[in-house]
Order: sequence, then C-alpha cells, then structure tokens
Amino acid sequence: MTFMFGFSEEFDADLSYWNTGKVIYFSDMFHGTKNFNSDVSNWNVSSGTHFNGMFYDSNFNNPINSWNVSKAINMSGMFDDAVNFNQPLFNWDVSNLENMGGMFAEAISFNQNISMWNVQKVENMDNMFRNASSFSQDLSTWAPNVTGIPSNFQKNNSFIIPRFKVVENDANQNTVVTAVKFLIIPILLLGFLVFYFILKRQALKKSVILFNRDENTFYYKGKKLILNPLNHKVLKLFLNKKTLFLPITQFNEVLSDDLDKENYLTVNKRRERVFKDLSIELSALLNLSKEEIFVIRNNEFDRRIREIKINIPLKEHATI
Repeated sequence: MTFMFGFSEEFDADLSYWNTGKVIYFSDMFHGTKNFNSDVSNWNVSSGTHFNGMFYDSNFNNPINSWNVSKAINMSGMFDDAVNFNQPLFNWDVSNLENMGGMFAEAISFNQNISMWNVQKVENMDNMFRNASSFSQDLSTWAPNVTGIPSNFQKNNSFIIPRFKVVENDANQNTVVTAVKFLIIPILLLGFLVFYFILKRQALKKSVILFNRDENTFYYKGKKLILNPLNHKVLKLFLNKKTLFLPITQFNEVLSDDLDKENYLTVNKRRERVFKDLSIELSALLNLSKEEIFVIRNNEFDRRIREIKINIPLKEHATI
C-alpha cells in the first residue's frame, strides 16, 4: 500500500472495514493527506514490516493503540510533521524495530507515555523527536542499540533521554602506547601504513552491496536488505549503471507503473520521497551522511537536464 493515498490532500473516506491482514508495506500510505482522519483502529496490521512515513505531513489523530506492530522493523518518519497526532501508543510491541529515525519529528502535539517500549534492536534514532516541542516524557528506561546521542534526537526540546551506549576506553590502551613508543620510528611508521591500507581494503570490500539475481534481493554484510518495492526498483536501476549519471526523469517509469494515469506532480513528489528514504536507510547502514549517498548535477551539455549518480558500490552475484 506504499503511497496509496500519498499527496491526496482532499481524501477522507471511511476505511474502517478494510481487511489489511496480509499487507506488509504501509509506507507513506497517507503521506500528505491533509483531510484524512478516519477510524482505522480495527485494522489488522500484524503482517506489516514497513510503516515509514505512513502519516507523514497528515492531520491524522485517531486511536491506533490496538494495532499489532510486532513485526515492524521500520517506522522512520511515521508521524513526521503529523502536527495533530497525540494518541496513546503504550500497547505497541516495537521489539523488532530497527529504524525510528524522525519518527515524531515536527509532531508538535505528541506527548504520550512510550517509556515501556522495548527498543533494544533500534539502530537509528536520528531526528526522532526533532522539534517535537510538546514531548516531555521520561525515556530513561530505554536502552537502544545506539552508540552516542543520535543527531538532532531532541533538537529544540528537553526531556530525560534514553541510556545510549557509550564508547568504553580500551583497558590495554596505555600498555600498548607505552610499548610502541620505544620502537624505532621508521619501523613504527611502516607498520602503521601497512595496517592502514589493510583496514582500508577491508572497509571498501565490506561496503559493497551485493545483489542476488536468483532471489532478486540485495544483501549487505550477509544480511538481507528489506526494502519497500519502490526503493528496490530504484536501487536495481542503478545496479548496472553505477558509474554513470542517469537523467532523473529516467526513474519516472519505474515509479509510476502502478498508477492508472501518470500524474507528473505525483511522480515527482514520489521520486523525491524515494530518494530521501534511500538516503536515510543507506546512510544509516553504511555509516555515511545522507548527502554522500547520491550526487545530483546538471547535464554538462544541456543544463536543463538533471542527473543523478549513486556513490554506493553495487555488485551482482548469483549466490551470496
């Protein structure tokens, strides 16, 4: 149901009777629906894994505390800029969540107790409560799988934050330094250079995203990447052309093949959202900034044409 009603600002139909028991992707389903505020509390979302951007920039504010979201792994931006939303979510089982980046960013009304959530598997909390000015709950019981305070976690807000991991000093560090300082400088320098280049080669090798053509699946470090269908199509389009700049309009076809009638504005907005989602997911995965994922420029021969290139190494393999 990805982008099913996305950017349909006037949409506000009764969907309470829908059977959603087999739906996996709810990504951006109500993105930008300014009027939608119907009752979906009885929906069966137990198969859902991706809820990212579901109520992004919408005016939704109805109870969904009864939802079974135990299989969810991505809720990034779920209530981003949902300025009216302020419903209880204490019943949610988020124990399998990995990405909560920007989940309540700009959600200026939200202030519910979610301290009981199990967030031990969460690896990305960047911008989670950015400018969520009403939020004032105590999250000191949280122990996410995040080292250091995430970027803009509580920008322009103040509350008791989770117990993020800290980088512990190596107990043997002083001993190693003491031993090394007595080595002859040329030998030390040579050893350092050899060690650096070995690490550099290993890092480059590990940063490659592999595509298994038999399974039609992407892998990173042996782990299957669970991408929504649109993100998967876009990444696959880059696969065989990773060294080239592609015209941005070339992505319109794969991003509009599920529309009854192509709408230029809708496709453009969808394309921007897909590139944004991919930047967030891949930057968290590879420990890079979002700005390093894609390079966008004007064509050198025709400045009216915008082009894009992905900076991530992609490689195709029959087996993983």
